[in-house]
Amino acid sequence: MELFSHIHFMNQMEMTEDVEEAQKEAYDIFLEENPGSIAALSGEHAVRGTVNVLLELPVPAEYEPHIIRIQSFSTMQMSESYYTHRKNYDSYLLLYTYSGQGELIYEGKTWQLSEGDGFLIDCRKEHTYRTKGSQWYHSDLHFTGGISRFLFEHCFAGSDPVFHESVSGEYQFLLEKMLRDYTSTAFHREFLVSSQIESLMMHVFRLQHQKLQQDRIPENIQLLQKYLENHFTENLSIGEMASFCGLSKYYMIRQFKQHTGFTPKEYVLNLRISHAKMLLSETDLPSCKIGRMVGMDNEENYIRIFKSRIGMTPGEYRARVQ
Repeated sequence: MELFSHIHFMNQMEMTEDVEEAQKEAYDIFLEENPGSIAALSGEHAVRGTVNVLLELPVPAEYEPHIIRIQSFSTMQMSESYYTHRKNYDSYLLLYTYSGQGELIYEGKTWQLSEGDGFLIDCRKEHTYRTKGSQWYHSDLHFTGGISRFLFEHCFAGSDPVFHESVSGEYQFLLEKMLRDYTSTAFHREFLVSSQIESLMMHVFRLQHQKLQQDRIPENIQLLQKYLENHFTENLSIGEMASFCGLSKYYMIRQFKQHTGFTPKEYVLNLRISHAKMLLSETDLPSCKIGRMVGMDNEENYIRIFKSRIGMTPGEYRARVQ
């Protein structure tokens, strides 16, 4: 498998001597010519090897608050002396190992990295990563903006940053697809790239948490959640839900909210409103009939709940979306 064969890198550096504190003349010239490069960040570096770089591309100012944007991407074939030590940089780093060994020190812990290992970290926090052994071939993707901070804080903060997947797996496929769009002249490529970085983040999330999530959520709560998704139009009492789980009513409610973020009643109501929105936008059925179809027989109650969650009545919603 040839990596990055269809990606045209903007810059390449051959570093043949160790660089301490970025003092090497050629390195300084590169930083001066490429101020957006991740290499120009404050911190300590020692670099020896080959670096291929994609720099940050201009983005219209009105886009910046809304999209996840690349700050830099690089592939680095580094020798035993390579390291980076940094903190206080408003960026997230997705690093992935293709061969050799590396080491990450982050939040007081140390992880050893080999082929197929990667990590996602918040670069505002102090961190060090370096070669362990004779060589380390890896890619670095630095990004920021848009929904990236929200996603990181809700999906990754407090978790081990390391993930593992074969080099032939989906991570590399998603990464190269994103880079091809980034280096293309595609219309609105900024939005394409932003959505693909989000997909990369969520793929990493699944790799990190899939087994943990299955282990953490009790099986009876998982089964109840799926049952409610298939029977939300029915009038199930809390007692019947608790009996389904084999738990007391109050313990079942606490467990369900702990693992889903909703009480069972809230979860059912949200499913009903979601289905009502679809029927209002896609059919001409009377609104009162839709309420009954989704399990809300009391029309006044249906309109009140719909408005409290959507901010408008069912009739107002239909007028807006049809």
